[in-house]
Amino acid sequence: MKSCPDRGCGAIQNKLLLTEGYSCEDYWIDIRIVANALKSDGCSHVVDIYKDCCLEHDVHYRTGKRLDDVPITRAQADAQLRRCIQSRSIFGKASPISWTRWLGVRLGGWWAWKKARKG
Repeated sequence: MKSCPDRGCGAIQNKLLLTEGYSCEDYWIDIRIVANALKSDGCSHVVDIYKDCCLEHDVHYRTGKRLDDVPITRAQADAQLRRCIQSRSIFGKASPISWTRWLGVRLGGWWAWKKARKG
């Protein structure tokens, strides 16, 4: 099976990469397409470092699902944002940006999550 842990495909890579010809890059292209359709702003209120991770997080928040249509909780979406940034950072799991952004969405993301659930 194909694998791309360095690109942060996360939990869904196993299911989607079983599809012949579907790569990790295909995953991120699909994230960008869906995020664009949802009018995602990328990394809200911070510099767009690790923008793809922010786009993925926006998709999770606005749809309540992963790209493979499996429901995702707010805590899972926030943890995936942290893991995605960590997978791209030279500091890995110790990435200060990953932990700062994770804390930010844990403390302030409830509003965006609730807004998306209302319609």
